[in-house]
Amino acid sequence: DMRLNHYLNGFNAYQVIAGRLFARTSMYQSSGAYGFRDQLQDALSLLALPPHEERYRLVRVQLLRAAAHQYLEGDVQHWWHPPHGAGVRTRITDDLLWLPYVLAEYLEVTGDWSVCGEKTCYLESPPLREGERERYETPRCSEREDTVYRHALAAIRCAMERGAGSHGLALIGGGDWNDGMNRVGAGGRGESVWLTWFLALVLRKFAPVCRHMEEPQLAEELLGRAEGYRKAAEAAWDGSWYRRGYFDSGAPLGTRGAESCEIDSIAQSFAALVEDSDRERACQAVSAALERLYLPQAGVVKLFDPPFQDRGPDPGYIKGYLPGVRENGGQYTHGAVWLALACLRLGRTEDGLELLRALLPERRRTQIYQAEPYVLAADVYAAPGHLGRGGGVVLPHRGGGAAGPEGPGRPLVCGAPPAGGLAGLDRGVGTGPGAAEHPGEPGERALRPAGRPGDPGRRPPPGTDRGPPAGSDSGTREWKALLFGERCGMITLFCFQEGNSLLKGHRKRGTPPFVQRKESDL
Repeated sequence: DMRLNHYLNGFNAYQVIAGRLFARTSMYQSSGAYGFRDQLQDALSLLALPPHEERYRLVRVQLLRAAAHQYLEGDVQHWWHPPHGAGVRTRITDDLLWLPYVLAEYLEVTGDWSVCGEKTCYLESPPLREGERERYETPRCSEREDTVYRHALAAIRCAMERGAGSHGLALIGGGDWNDGMNRVGAGGRGESVWLTWFLALVLRKFAPVCRHMEEPQLAEELLGRAEGYRKAAEAAWDGSWYRRGYFDSGAPLGTRGAESCEIDSIAQSFAALVEDSDRERACQAVSAALERLYLPQAGVVKLFDPPFQDRGPDPGYIKGYLPGVRENGGQYTHGAVWLALACLRLGRTEDGLELLRALLPERRRTQIYQAEPYVLAADVYAAPGHLGRGGGVVLPHRGGGAAGPEGPGRPLVCGAPPAGGLAGLDRGVGTGPGAAEHPGEPGERALRPAGRPGDPGRRPPPGTDRGPPAGSDSGTREWKALLFGERCGMITLFCFQEGNSLLKGHRKRGTPPFVQRKESDL
């Protein structure tokens, strides 16, 4: 699939590095802060790209940076601003678990075990007081240092020591991955099915790291605890899908017949991502999510449905968003990609690929999307009258942190692709067997669709064809690209079609046309 290939192996990586790791801001959400969870997920996506020392360095640096923003007690800053580290200490419960998860993924992909021995300090400040939900502060670096490996273990210990609720599920605290559910467990008794699945996933993933570090007993302990979490999550079965959690009161969240949040996608997706889960139930849960949350005509995959209204239970600040917007029942692209990954893990390749294709920005109508047509939006509205409108963009951690072969957070497609589909996916831009160089002016390279030699490529879906398919005998339009910079192994491209008016009078060698700012053409 050429469109999927071009985005995942091209602009997606650029969007992650430039938008999330370097700039961390945009016109839509000015920030500049690092998020503990956010940038770890962003960095994780780079591990699915072809091996490259500079990209791996970015992941390693982010691991060290995150470890340095962990408190002595094991919890972490939710976000912070460089250079002084002013940020928030919260009761959000999933942030810290992304450190051991990403570390395990990094070690598996790169084999760079030296990072485990790198040392960094802990942060120090008074723990949150009883009733104190969060605190904005500038903590100091304590005198205590530890290795990245020990920092990851401290995160795991902290998560497990928080305990479980009456259903044996992990306590949701001040919110899990969905920050907006910050009052589901404000009283200290609310539980999260999703977080329980994720804990099981992290512990299973980190056990081999412990074995490699010559701590086999610890590895067995983690596997035992993971099995306990898996069983607790399985017990949250609601008949056709898994519940999302439980409020402090014990009332279920994400249950059949509920006025709001009857079904939540991520509790279903992670059931498929955890090994040894009930595969029949996981498949049924994913089917329910596809049936109730996927809107194929709009290309929108809702996070949950129905959205929260003014009436009904109070899960948190999520109700501050209009129904169908952002976390409140809109598409949060991270969750949409996790659902696609769940399909692939269950062997439902066509369902997974259909979801991924639906998310591509170039498949959206610009008049409706109202965002840059080349950017994967972090969220897309599902609200009536605004269906398909893009929310925050150039903030791709929710979609650029798409899922990959070994778990959430990695962008390349996994599973067994259909013949003629992603099997011939070319992992480079303008390089490799799927892209042939042709003679042309210096500094130019002609690009052809990726695929097997002689493969004419796929014709776009009806109504989206922009010309004859590659390899046709007539009317073939050749795309070219000016190469004008390289960073982290990625070549920045300015693509154009031969004869495009944008290029008229702008053939100055080595300079991208748009830099010359001829307004009549721009």
